[in-house]
Amino acid sequence: MVGRASADRTAVDVVTWLSIITVVRNDSAGLKRTAESLIDALQDGIEWVVVDGSDDPADVASIVGDQGLVTWAEPRGIYPAMNEGLRRASGDFVLFLNAGDALTNASVLTDVEHELREVGMQWGYGAIEILETNGDRVVTPGWDYPRESQALFARGLFAPHQATFVRRADLVQLGGFDENYRIAADYKAFLQLTRVSEPRQLDKVIAEFPIGGASSERWFHAQREFHRARREVFQPRGRSAWIERWWTAVGFGKAAAYRAVVAPARRLARR
Repeated sequence: MVGRASADRTAVDVVTWLSIITVVRNDSAGLKRTAESLIDALQDGIEWVVVDGSDDPADVASIVGDQGLVTWAEPRGIYPAMNEGLRRASGDFVLFLNAGDALTNASVLTDVEHELREVGMQWGYGAIEILETNGDRVVTPGWDYPRESQALFARGLFAPHQATFVRRADLVQLGGFDENYRIAADYKAFLQLTRVSEPRQLDKVIAEFPIGGASSERWFHAQREFHRARREVFQPRGRSAWIERWWTAVGFGKAAAYRAVVAPARRLARR
């Protein structure tokens, strides 16, 4: 099995095609869910790197066991921890599956390896299944890359990091995740990747994501950071700038309407 801390790390580097990186801080239940989804997936060629900022490192170590390599990092935020995982990883590709996220099934990685390695892609994305607090499950809609690129990816749809496989060397060359962001550094990194190459769409549901992450809970700040990232990466001018501003305004309006009207109505309907 790949991913253990051992003297054989040099040999492992030669054969590791994927590093699954998990960030956790004081979330034993979430980490257990992630670990259980990886039991049958961590085969030769795949390593699991866990970056822990918890108050009880021994608890994390007991959950991970010999499935993965655990490193403790000063809790400075999710993106510094993801960057630490990137530094520790050795795989050709990386996938960020944080505590609470789970693979849909073990075989999905075998299918992804074939698609990514055979065609020599630099990055590729699939879908995720969102687990809502009421128990509903929603699969993210298909992402029309050419259409979204025309709007500078400001229409509200983008590849989720739980289902995006990126060549480690490319992400490292971009500088990893911008730690000046608190919510949208992964979004910014993927925007930067669009300037390197077009991604490959993987027709698969890669992972399950329980709603309630930072960008879900702090939607207003998330929208502001998404806008900031687009401005920094693309530096739009003229018509492109107006298109980006328009879709940013639409995104704010939709997010506000959902939380003010749609979500409360759904809660009342369930009573």
